[in-house]
Amino acid sequence: MSLGLGLKVKSIEGDQRLVERAQHLDQELLQALEKEEKRNPQVVQIGSRRSPHHVVQWVDPRTRCEELLLPLEDSPQGGARLLLTGLHACGDLSVALLRHFSCCPEVEALASVGCCYMKLSDPGGYPLSQWVATLPGYELSYRLREGACHALEEYAQRLQKAGPGLRTHCYRAALETVIRHAQPKLRRPGVQGIPRVHELKIEE
Repeated sequence: MSLGLGLKVKSIEGDQRLVERAQHLDQELLQALEKEEKRNPQVVQIGSRRSPHHVVQWVDPRTRCEELLLPLEDSPQGGARLLLTGLHACGDLSVALLRHFSCCPEVEALASVGCCYMKLSDPGGYPLSQWVATLPGYELSYRLREGACHALEEYAQRLQKAGPGLRTHCYRAALETVIRHAQPKLRRPGVQGIPRVHELKIEE
């Protein structure tokens, strides 16, 4: 968006290491484009040399949108039009993006690819709907929310068509459930898997 379309991009990331890595990749991309432009000037035409502006910051839904999203460099006063984008917006990050979209007048569009909905905090992130929060029995455990993120039909089809490896994995998961019920202390015992276990006999 920054190099291809010449748009002003502000990238927000909470991990300093990832920000430094992104800045390094930006420089590598600029150098590669400059070399390619010299070799094929009629093919590669870069209208803008502006890289994204990377910021180390956590996205907090309680933070004012003026502090989080603005200002962008060289933006006209009162004339900013923003597209809020979330890539792999995990858990409460999706909630934060929706709240900033609803409260920040400069944000005119939202493009968000959410994930890990089972990690929504409770309360605060789940449920998003105030109406759902009034329903009896709306509470869902982490395990139930995680299961709701997957299509059971897809897993059933994979088990029917997959080889013995996945089927053995399914048997192991069922056996682990029985063991946990009999010995709760063995929850997450840290036992490592064995390569090509589906080729072994049950005695082994």
